[in-house]
Amino acid sequence: MRLFQLAPLMQLLPLTLMLAACSEQANIEAIEAKLAELRNRPQGQIEALPSFPKTVTAKYTQLQERSPFLPVSTAVKKSDFSGPDLNRPISPLEKWDLTQLSYRGSMQRGESIRALIITPDQQLISVTKGDRMGRNHGIITHLNAQSLTLLELIPSGSEWQEREQIINISK
Repeated sequence: MRLFQLAPLMQLLPLTLMLAACSEQANIEAIEAKLAELRNRPQGQIEALPSFPKTVTAKYTQLQERSPFLPVSTAVKKSDFSGPDLNRPISPLEKWDLTQLSYRGSMQRGESIRALIITPDQQLISVTKGDRMGRNHGIITHLNAQSLTLLELIPSGSEWQEREQIINISK
């Protein structure tokens, strides 16, 4: 008798499975319709990349020298400004006019700060307070992230006259 009662339920099981499959078919058809709509949309154009200016490659020539964060043992004192020592070897930055040199940035470790100078021949040279630059016997007296200050010695008759120059960072 129990087998007789299960027979109608067994007939409903395939019918229920078919109805469930039909409902999933409707979802699949909706997804396919949406994909077809997306495929038929007009395709856009990607704009060309803008042209970028050529970057300046600087040659860092002081790589084999001492660490730029160590103090310079040959720093010039204020008392040395009575007149330039014309017999001393000149630094690489003293062969250029200040207008030809470009202050491009700085680097700092603790209290020690160094300026990065680019020469017209694209050499990158780091300097700190006490270093020399420019054709007028300039010596760096002050340095920060935005500017550096030089004290130059200009010949005035038979004497030397001090002139302060400020070089701001350039981009």
